Amino acid sequence: MYEEIYTQAKQACNELCDVAKLKEGSIVVIGCSSSEVAGGTIGHNLVSC
Repeated sequence: MYEEIYTQAKQACNELCDVAKLKEGSIVVIGCSSSEVAGGTIGHNLVSC
């Protein structure tokens, strides 16, 4: 399963770099809502780590 997630994440990153026409040395920040990841609504669910 790790390999599949790695492959999908790498493909997504490559597509992002291509579409955004990023050059070597560019910085990309990717974030997400922990509430949404846990299946809730942004800003309305508490997720403990």
